[in-house]
Parts: sequence; structure tokens; C-alpha cells
Amino acid sequence: MSKSLGNGIDPLEVIAEHGADALRFTIVSLAPIGLDVKLGFDKQQNDFLVGTRFCNKIWNASRYILMNLTDGSIGDISGLSPDLADEWILSRLQDTIERVNNDLEVYRFNDYAKDLYDFIWHDFCDWYLELSKINLYGDSLEKKKTAVATLVYVLSESLKLLHPIMPFITEEIWQNLSQDGDSIMVAPYPSVQKKLENPSSSQKMDLIQELVYQIRNIRGEMNIPPEKKVDIVIQTKDQKIHTLFTDYEKYISSLGKVLSVDVRDAYTSDSKCATSVGKGYELFIPLKGLIDLDKEKARLQKDLAKAEKELDKSQAKLSNEKFLSNADEAIVEKEKARLDQAQVNIEQINKSLSTLF
Repeated sequence: MSKSLGNGIDPLEVIAEHGADALRFTIVSLAPIGLDVKLGFDKQQNDFLVGTRFCNKIWNASRYILMNLTDGSIGDISGLSPDLADEWILSRLQDTIERVNNDLEVYRFNDYAKDLYDFIWHDFCDWYLELSKINLYGDSLEKKKTAVATLVYVLSESLKLLHPIMPFITEEIWQNLSQDGDSIMVAPYPSVQKKLENPSSSQKMDLIQELVYQIRNIRGEMNIPPEKKVDIVIQTKDQKIHTLFTDYEKYISSLGKVLSVDVRDAYTSDSKCATSVGKGYELFIPLKGLIDLDKEKARLQKDLAKAEKELDKSQAKLSNEKFLSNADEAIVEKEKARLDQAQVNIEQINKSLSTLF
């Protein structure tokens, strides 16, 4: 930005549209040491949406937690019996606290912002909040109490970690959590609690997450309607994996929109299945009744023809010396990216066709 060139961004305008916390978070997260940052604040490029969406994510997650608060829900996790998901998120929180504090010690503020973003957005909101619904809306009062306490504790610690760069939204939410003390500003800053570190829970959740990702990928690749639940078969000779997937079928069913989970040593299908291989297991999803095979074949063939046409077009451009010498470097790179994407699309479509037919 240059004042003389007139291309500066007035922070007051950004604050008016996105808020001060969104402005601060965006600038910190996009400012690695020693590098210039290109910031856009218009219809074509509005980088401050990153901070705005993060604020919205935090706010919505906090509303969900506040709606489930009961009297005395102050995030006291001592003396409770945590589920695997509770143990996992508490352990991930300790990892995040350690990384964030290390980032601050060496002044890597963009890494500090990124580590918090990844933990809060992905681990906490995308995974744990969804898993917490199983116990929050279940029959066990003890499990519900544990889930609520864990939600409050993790949110409270996350707000303290975020407070240096997002002071307004963190203070507002913290006050509504009925925490001790007059302000989050004087609350004890988080430190690693070794007793909450749990590598075993992380390893187990890694496997469950891998399986859920595979189910979601197959659903997308096979164009399975979101409202349709699928039956899955898991083939594994590893007894630990067998026990894990059997014990936590409720996690898989909730996150993957799965109707039934069948774990067995060997499996031979008599119908078309979508498959995927994981660490120590193989996943099968029988497709009968999920999709119309004729319509799906026609759709895939149409998409294949379109992708092949895009590939030919990009190859023609990139083999044209006149285009390569006259076009801006950014346009050439964009065309190369289109070529790469067309190749990926063709490979994926052919894989789907070979699976179905």
C-alpha cells in the first residue's frame, strides 16, 4: 500500500464492514516475517472475509455451547469420565497450547494465528462439536455433563489464547460463559496440562477421521444424495482396528451419515461396491439402491467429455509459442493449473466409471 499512489486501505472502513477483530486477525494471519502482504478490499478480492468468517464460526460455536449450559457448567473437567472424543479434544488442546506459546516466543504471529484457526475451526468445530451432539442428546446424564464441561473448558481456553488478537469477541463470549473473574484480560493464560495429553486417543481418532473422510469422498465421487444414509463394510484382520470401529460405530454413523457398520475379517461382495483402502483396513460401500446406475453412467460420460475438451483446449494453448511468449506469466500459470485440474478430473471420472461398470 502506498499513500502517494492512493491504493491504501482505510482500516476504519474495514472495521465498519467487518469489525476490529476480523481486521486484526486477518492482518496477523497473513503477515509472515520478512514478506510483503497483498491485501484486497473490494468485490474482486476481499481478504478480510477470512477474519469475518472465523469470527462467525467462533460466535456460532459459542451459541451452541451456551444453549446447552446447565447450572454450574463452568468447565470443571475434574472427576468426570470422558469419552474418546472428550479425551481427544483435550489432548489436541494441549498440543495447540504448546505450539501457540512457542509461536509467540519466537514472534511468529502468523503461525500463532494459523495454529489457533486450525484447532478451533477444524478440530473443535468441525469434529468435536459434531461428536458432542451424540452425548448431549443421548440418555446418559453423566456423559452429557462431561460433554458440556469439556465444551466449556475447551472454548474458555481457546478464547484466552485468541484474546491478544481478537479482544472484543473473546471478552463478550467469555462473560457469557459465567467464568470466574471480572475480565478475560486478567484470567490465567493457558499452559500445557500434561495430565490431559493422550497420544492413544489421538491415534484412535486419526483412524476414525481417516475412515470418515473416505466415506465422505466416496459419497461425493459417486454422487450419493446427502439425505441418503449408506451401509458400510470394513474388512480388517487387525483386532485393535476391529474393536475400535465396533466400539465407536456411533461416531462413524453420525459423521459419515452411515446406517450400519459391519466390521469383519473378510468380505466378498455380490454387487457393485465403492472401495477405499485405509491404514490396516479396507472400506466397502455397496451401491445398490443408492444411485441410478444408468443415469450416473450418463452423467459421468458427459463430465468426462467436458474434461477432455478442457484438457485439449489447455494443451493447445500451452503448445502455442505465440501464447507463451505474449501472455502474462500469471495467465500462463493459470492455464497450467487448468491443465492439471483437467487431468485430475479425467483420472477421477475414469476411476468412478471403472468402479461402477
